[in-house]
Amino acid sequence: MKRDKNRRLREEQVDNDSYRRKVKSARQYIFEQGKGIESAAVEDLLSEESYVPITVSMPAFLLV
Repeated sequence: MKRDKNRRLREEQVDNDSYRRKVKSARQYIFEQGKGIESAAVEDLLSEESYVPITVSMPAFLLV
């Protein structure tokens, strides 16, 4: 369990501009161009960091 916690902390994904741009592009491929989630275009964007094309809406008061 301790190893798992350390790995999660070490490999934590950060919500930054680069992440948001990649997810936005992937979602455009999927929803506007009709590409599959496992298409080469989407995989090329997201696979290096193991991202998924999901956006999360959080109320601002939860982020404080």
